[in-house]
Amino acid sequence: MNEHDIAFVASFCGERAQGNRHIVINVSEKHDMNGLTQTALTLSGRLPQWILVLLRVPESVNASAQARFFKNDHIIQRCGSGSVAAAAYLDHRLQDKTLYHHRLLQHVLFPLTLQTSSTPIVVGKQKSAYYYETPVLPLVNSRLPQLQRKLINQPVTDLFLLGGKQDYCVLVLRHKRALERCELNTRLYQQISRRSVIVTAPSQTPGVDYYLRYFNPRYGAYEDAATGSANAMLADYWQRALRKTSVRGRQLSPEGGEFIVSCQKGNQIGLSLHQQVIGQARFILPDEIGHANFREVSATVQGAFTA
Repeated sequence: MNEHDIAFVASFCGERAQGNRHIVINVSEKHDMNGLTQTALTLSGRLPQWILVLLRVPESVNASAQARFFKNDHIIQRCGSGSVAAAAYLDHRLQDKTLYHHRLLQHVLFPLTLQTSSTPIVVGKQKSAYYYETPVLPLVNSRLPQLQRKLINQPVTDLFLLGGKQDYCVLVLRHKRALERCELNTRLYQQISRRSVIVTAPSQTPGVDYYLRYFNPRYGAYEDAATGSANAMLADYWQRALRKTSVRGRQLSPEGGEFIVSCQKGNQIGLSLHQQVIGQARFILPDEIGHANFREVSATVQGAFTA
């Protein structure tokens, strides 16, 4: 029996969306999460196509579950897709009837609070989908509007910051076509945002309220596939604009992502302090990435954490 339990999980996927891909590693309780950080960082650099989710679920009912997220040799402070992947992993293992998994997760009960490197989040299951609930950052006005409008090669109709320069810069475009054609000025990006740029546009498609793309060169990848945290932070803007308490988003990355986001503070527009992001998640089978590749990645992960 391996010391750590490993699973491959896609989240925020759907009929037209592949979502984000994760390797969830439920580490043994005897290991300290902080002590495994460097190992996880190095491993994430060796597996750049995956988001690494380090999960520690204690056997004691009085201890807190912990989660850490890594990609491309970087720590991810907020990872919505990784949080949903963790929820799907836990739910799947709870259905496992083997003695090992029953003992491993005997104190898990949804909704479950995960202690992350940035803030506690709540994960759970809603019918056949999974969700995570997180605090949202305040919207602030930009002081560099002309400079920020040059971040992309398309006309900008609105722009704002979420949380200030330390966090997200949001650019609003007129329509989906402009969003599909936009390109990020990566040199200027370094001056504007210390985190990421969200570009969004309204939808004319039934069943979709808005589209978005998420650019995050600082994490070693030009564009993310399916970003739960970006939708959580962006949702209040569209909830206000559309006068809805629940909105549906679609990410226009090559992989695609599908989201439902609902405000949770009294269910009133403008008073939301938390957003609940809901999406589909599933386990990735070996034949989806090739059996040989699946075995190689599995061996790489096990080797890194047992060395």
